[in-house]
Amino acid sequence: MLKNRFTLVLFALLAVFMASCGKDWLEVKPTDGVIKERYWNTKEEVYNAVIGCYQGILGTDANPGGSLSPIELMFAWGELRADNVVAGTLEDASLQMIFNGNLMATNKFCNWATFYKCINYCNLVIKLAPEVRDVDMSFTEAEMKAFQGEARGIRGMMYLNLVKTFGNIPMRFTPSETDDEDFVNVVQLSEMQALDSIVEDLLVALDEVPATYGTLEFDKGRITKNTIRAILADAYLWMGRYDDVVQMCNQIITSRKFLLFDAMPVAIMTGVDPDPGPGNYDLSTQRFKVGGSAQNDFIDYLYYTPFSTEVVFELLNPSSRYNPFNRNDTKYPLMLAENGSNVKIVASPKVSESGDVFGKEEEEDTYATELADGTLVDVRGENTSYKLQGPGMLIWKLRARSKTQNKGDRGGSWYLYRYADVLLMKAEAIAVNPNSTNEELQEALDIVLDLRMKRNALCQTYREVSVGGIINAADLADFVLEERNRELIFEGKRWFDLVRYVRRSPENMARVAEMLASQASTEYAAQLATRLMNEQAYFWPIYQSEIENSNGSLVQNPFYL
Repeated sequence: MLKNRFTLVLFALLAVFMASCGKDWLEVKPTDGVIKERYWNTKEEVYNAVIGCYQGILGTDANPGGSLSPIELMFAWGELRADNVVAGTLEDASLQMIFNGNLMATNKFCNWATFYKCINYCNLVIKLAPEVRDVDMSFTEAEMKAFQGEARGIRGMMYLNLVKTFGNIPMRFTPSETDDEDFVNVVQLSEMQALDSIVEDLLVALDEVPATYGTLEFDKGRITKNTIRAILADAYLWMGRYDDVVQMCNQIITSRKFLLFDAMPVAIMTGVDPDPGPGNYDLSTQRFKVGGSAQNDFIDYLYYTPFSTEVVFELLNPSSRYNPFNRNDTKYPLMLAENGSNVKIVASPKVSESGDVFGKEEEEDTYATELADGTLVDVRGENTSYKLQGPGMLIWKLRARSKTQNKGDRGGSWYLYRYADVLLMKAEAIAVNPNSTNEELQEALDIVLDLRMKRNALCQTYREVSVGGIINAADLADFVLEERNRELIFEGKRWFDLVRYVRRSPENMARVAEMLASQASTEYAAQLATRLMNEQAYFWPIYQSEIENSNGSLVQNPFYL
């Protein structure tokens, strides 16, 4: 199994890499001679190095005193500045400054060092694999290219997260190999230059990586052609290349390797066919019954049991390692949940109390008494994404084993791309593409409605987007944004969804600025509302120590100068 095979080599390999890494991201390199002369000799060692790249995303075992791992930063960058999380009961100065919009270049969550360490592992594989092939005659060209493609895919994903977070970033495609190497300043590329480079490299990887490894664990836990397509779709969506988004998503869809979990055993509807199929039902008058253990089945299938049919790419923590999002340690920077009275981050009232995100069962709902357990729920909402425990609403999705049980503080997965994300990227691309026909807009709407049906979405969250069969593209785009939030909440996507939304119009920017300011403390609300009317404010500042140690090669993001 992937879990067992990867675990055997991850830590030995990372011990070699991590022990030799310098503090400066520009000078991440192993001790002189160790890697090239003693390690890079066989294809098995290249394979182990590729596994080290995956481990670089997970980082070292959760350590409250160490640098934040890439997956921790993916959560932080994608959620902390958005509207789904707020401060919990434990005070943390760095977190509180982010929640108030008082973001400074000295904040520890701006430190990208672990991202560049992982990128350097990938650079090592890409450069040195051909040299291993020269000495290991059993190492074929196809095997070498496949390993390089995996490294390119990981590198592209890491760079994409960096550019979406910081805008202008330095990019390096050659590794640091020796302690005495002379380094030249690394060029800081503009956002679009970086994105173009990422896409170019990913297209090479698309030709190199396999479509399948022959096992479910490897197909979900390693880079495949569908993984590359998902990363490309993500990059294209950020670039506004909407036809390319649809093309990549369609290739994933037509591969027929993925399927949405259907949590709707029984539907109670008004005046519609009880099994209508996508595009032929009216969700504004629909109620769904979650019968028996449907919600527990949903949690188990998506968030506890690894490698479901909904997963495009996930990283599984070995059971021997702390899951950073489950860590019961008051020193831990994020600490999403422990016992409800001892947490740093909780679900916001917008998510957990008002019903704005998932909707709420209404007392006058005539269908409620007809249900087996008397409840109507969106299976993604309470007891799945969040949970009432103690005085706060815990972020439950990353801890959940069932509605009532957590999975413990070890193991667990981080989901990079799920099938629902792919479907909603396609829907968004169609909705915001000014050249989309009404027929294409209907296809995007069908994606949203089908997903809502399978998740038992409540009618309070339904949005009417058409009049007389003519779909309003702007309303549909808003509907997709709302559905992405319900589906992908707490998975590191929300902030970037809001940034894309903000960039489409001044009106959208004003809406987001007002929304986010309303969640800040009274002292900072007005200031934050003003700041967020500047598009540059939606990027994060580059960590101050990186600026100071870059020998002038890095320039701070304009908003923070």
